[in-house]
Amino acid sequence: MRNNKLFEMEELQRKQDNFVNLAEIKMNQFFNDNLYPIFKIMHISIYGIKLYIYIFYKKNFDLQNAVQNGYDIIIKEKYLSTLKELGYFNDYNHEVFFEFDSDENVQKHYEGSYFYRLR
Repeated sequence: MRNNKLFEMEELQRKQDNFVNLAEIKMNQFFNDNLYPIFKIMHISIYGIKLYIYIFYKKNFDLQNAVQNGYDIIIKEKYLSTLKELGYFNDYNHEVFFEFDSDENVQKHYEGSYFYRLR
C-alpha cells in the first residue's frame, strides 16, 4: 500500500513537471518577444501540491527595474495564464508561488550556487 501511494505521488510530480516545462518554453518565448532580460527560470514542484517558480535576472539593476515598472506582476499573470491554457489547474491546485531574484545576488550571497539559493 505504501509503495502505491509513493508511486502515485511521484507520478503526480512527474506530470506536474511536464506542465511546468511546457510553460517554461512558452514563457521563454514571451520573454524573448517582449525583450525581458530574464537570465534563468527554475522551479520546484512538490508532489502536485505546490509549485515554486523562481525567475532570475542577470543583474540586480535589471531586477529592480522590473519591479519598479511592474514587470514582475505582468510576468506572474502571464505565467499563471500560460499554466491555465495548458490545463495545469484542471489537475493541480492554485498554490503557485513566485520569487524574483538575480544571478548577481546568487553569485554574491550563495557562492554562485543555485542549489544553496533554492534551499
